[in-house]
Amino acid sequence: MTHRNDLQSLKTIAKRLARRSRIAHHKALDLISSQLGQAHWNALTAAWEKGWRPEPRMLEELMNPKASADANVMAIPVLGIGLGVEEHGSIDGHPYSLEIDFEVLMGGNGWSILLEHAPSESPVIEVYDHNENNPILNPEFRTKALAICHEAADRLRAHIAVDWPRRSTKPDADGQAQHPLSKEVSSEWHCLHCDGAFSGAQMADNMWHCPRCNATPIDIFAEPFWKAA
Repeated sequence: MTHRNDLQSLKTIAKRLARRSRIAHHKALDLISSQLGQAHWNALTAAWEKGWRPEPRMLEELMNPKASADANVMAIPVLGIGLGVEEHGSIDGHPYSLEIDFEVLMGGNGWSILLEHAPSESPVIEVYDHNENNPILNPEFRTKALAICHEAADRLRAHIAVDWPRRSTKPDADGQAQHPLSKEVSSEWHCLHCDGAFSGAQMADNMWHCPRCNATPIDIFAEPFWKAA
């Protein structure tokens, strides 16, 4: 975790924690804030704006489940499959870091881009420094940075799908697709979150996230059991 991107990285950690523990994102943010000595997320961001930063030791504990005071809560899996990489480069002379983990996080001085591995998710661009020299404010630079993020996301999706069954990435001639986690097989899939119904091809194309609301694969089912009388 690089200091210029600490705040965005904390949000990323909270998102993973929310998915893993199946709690609301705001509760995960509050849990992380408490781990860093703040009462809640709003208190943390208010202190951040005033110049407060967590001690390096606290950040290390947050990133290291074994050293965490609450290992079960903070044991956030890397990539969900045990691997993660960090790369470095430059665009038009501006250095950046690229973290490919459960999602793609790219950042430089005063900016960051977050891209989830679901193709339906739009990039989240955050600007921390509105100085005119901040490269992310330049449309040409931003286009180049987004291209790198999308290429990294494609690699991430390929890595995730390596061990999936064939029908999880390519439905058969009858449109039957296999859920990569539950192993159910169906031509129609239902989202527990938004109650949407989608084809196997739609689910495969969106990495088994809901094409409508982006719910994760654990909320996708072959039958809408929640509608049963």
